[in-house]
Amino acid sequence: MPRTATVNRVLGELRPRVDGVRVDGAGGLTVSWEPGFRLEVFPDCSGRIEAWRVLVPGGAHHVFPPGLD
Repeated sequence: MPRTATVNRVLGELRPRVDGVRVDGAGGLTVSWEPGFRLEVFPDCSGRIEAWRVLVPGGAHHVFPPGLD
């Protein structure tokens, strides 16, 4: 079974709930969710522009790099 299929199956069974998002000034992003998962994203410095966006329903809107709103 491909890794993505395994991850999708596990997440489908556990039905995780995001409980936190942390961003840093260098473009790093950490998303944590229950039960006990964490996703860490960091910029690739290969010369391409890295960009991401996190939306919290009814709440904060995080964008990197700043100004891409």
